[in-house]
Amino acid sequence: MNEENIILRTGHKKLHLMGFEADFFALLANFSTLMNFSLGIIVTVAIVIGSPLDKILAMRFIMLGASFDAIDGRLARKSNTKPRLGAEFDTLADQATFGLAPSMLILDRFYDLNPSFAFLLAGLYLFAAWFRLSRFMLTPTYGFFNGMPSPVAATYVAAWYVLPDVDLVLFATNMALISAVMVVNLPYTAMKTVTTLFQKANFVFTITMMVLLTYSPNSWMKTLSIIWISNIFYFTIFGPYHARLAFKDALTTDN
Repeated sequence: MNEENIILRTGHKKLHLMGFEADFFALLANFSTLMNFSLGIIVTVAIVIGSPLDKILAMRFIMLGASFDAIDGRLARKSNTKPRLGAEFDTLADQATFGLAPSMLILDRFYDLNPSFAFLLAGLYLFAAWFRLSRFMLTPTYGFFNGMPSPVAATYVAAWYVLPDVDLVLFATNMALISAVMVVNLPYTAMKTVTTLFQKANFVFTITMMVLLTYSPNSWMKTLSIIWISNIFYFTIFGPYHARLAFKDALTTDN
């Protein structure tokens, strides 16, 4: 067999194996999307069937799903192919991990208190997340997000979920708030428009926190979750202001 049929050609993005050709970056992107989807489904199924999935593990899965979601987009942009199936699968994965799974966490936390209220609050979040994802697919924006990104909202829900003895009124209020800011027409900074020193520092902080929340010991989770909640709450309130600053800075640079 010709050697170039079984290795990745140097300088190319095509993988040749046993006579078949595949886009290497597209394969990696689809694998990342599959991992994102699988993590969301695991969390959802565990709660539906009443399996004792550890709260911290559920949060780690959603954090990890958000990491895979960030990776698959970058890999897809490096790909030479733009398959429609990849985009549809990515949306399905996001609906599972950042829509369905967090709504199950909300349902699980409030069900014993009041089942009707639990379904109402979980349904509100689910509708907001799916509406946000659908709007992104139909009317994409460039350089900023229109409304709070659903992966950020999902990690916010997950961080609240793991807090022990949390005030449920405060929890519910924040779930309603994060649902609302996903659907409002407010700009939030995308990673590609991170320009100011503050935004760059916050980007590094965000990546560091996501790694810590995914891999740190369980004993750290309460403190890390409170820090993460505070960060996302600040982003929720002041994110549109920073997005406008970035937009003005981009206009100044272009001129």
